[in-house]
Amino acid sequence: MTVNLMTEIPSLVYFNDGKGRAELTRLIFTYSQIIFNDQRIPFTEYISMRSNGKLPFEQLPILMVGDAVISQSCAIARYAANLAGLYPSNHIEAALSMDN
Repeated sequence: MTVNLMTEIPSLVYFNDGKGRAELTRLIFTYSQIIFNDQRIPFTEYISMRSNGKLPFEQLPILMVGDAVISQSCAIARYAANLAGLYPSNHIEAALSMDN
């Protein structure tokens, strides 16, 4: 699967009731001036998406880029940081960047 960011604008989907697990990705995109769609949905729409099998792991947030659906907030944040040039290219530094 090839994604062209010149034509594919990422869409971040999360609940409309707060910042939550999508906030880190929002901050990365905003800081890096990466254009993205910030879709904040009501709980009823989440239930509908979950019932229709549109959510990997039946959870939010998700990031949609073209035909790809990326789930899990840490995976989404790593994608955003990599895209923004903020993620270390050294594998050890990259692993340590996720250390709590």
